[in-house]
Amino acid sequence: MDPFYSHYPFLEGAKEIVKEITPHYTQDEILDKAQDRLESAVGKGEVPTVGTTARGIELDLLSYAAARMVLVAAKNKAMCARVAAAEGRRAQKYLQQESDEKLLSIAKELELGLTKESGGFFALPFFDYLRFKPREEEFKLSAKPIAGGVVTLSRKEAERFVQEAARMKMDVLVHVSDMKFSPQILEIGKKAIALLPKASAPIENIAKTDFPPCMCRIIEDMKNGEHIGHQARWALGVYLVRSGMKMEEILSIYAESPEYNENTTKYQLEYLKNKEYSMPSCATMDTYGLAQNNCPCLYGGARKGTPVTNSRRRTGITRIEEKK
Repeated sequence: MDPFYSHYPFLEGAKEIVKEITPHYTQDEILDKAQDRLESAVGKGEVPTVGTTARGIELDLLSYAAARMVLVAAKNKAMCARVAAAEGRRAQKYLQQESDEKLLSIAKELELGLTKESGGFFALPFFDYLRFKPREEEFKLSAKPIAGGVVTLSRKEAERFVQEAARMKMDVLVHVSDMKFSPQILEIGKKAIALLPKASAPIENIAKTDFPPCMCRIIEDMKNGEHIGHQARWALGVYLVRSGMKMEEILSIYAESPEYNENTTKYQLEYLKNKEYSMPSCATMDTYGLAQNNCPCLYGGARKGTPVTNSRRRTGITRIEEKK
């Protein structure tokens, strides 16, 4: 059996296959696989790759469909975002192995106007670039070649845009008011929600009373399951480290992100700490697109200081002065 649609179960063709294979498996088999899939996505931030047997491929497709049903029943935006991010990362692994023609075909179904150019490059219309742009710093539009209303991309960058388009398609909660879900589906949802990273500190209180607006916004986006770009995560990390928070307190804040990985995040934060990076100025934060209009750093229309020096209050946090 061709595993193509099990690699990309969010495509329309996968639905037709699911309709044909459903009678061959029991509900318990399907829901058990869906539970495993959800718990791995929510708890570990990853979805296992597909097996090579026909049975493994079929159950993978069925488990995706059942997992989507559980997400609808659970009505939890943070869980949906975390699952979508994990599913998107798995799809990206398979995209690396696809031909250019397959990549373009998947992009087209995801309403991404990707085209092939000469020399191994790809082109993306300007407005599609803005619509699907990943938040990593390297995707800032100012750093990309634009001509004739299109942006030129490498093959790897094109794959990243397809991944992001897939994530956005999956990061949608369908609200069904008149559907009755079985107790088993509801229980699977509760168990998966319980695996969401828990904050060991009251994030709401910290964000509202202690941090400047730019940091509040990043934290709020993470709480709401938004995908946080590299520059925002880095700036937040420097801010928290420079503010003197304990490592476990910082990790509890990053745990709100759907793409949270404890080992990776801890390593990156320790690296920031050891390198003793200075906090970017508020003017620099503005160029990153992270500054907020209601920030006290604004003096006479210009941004002064840094988020650390402009913090209004830090209850229970030891301040570390910025190096001159």
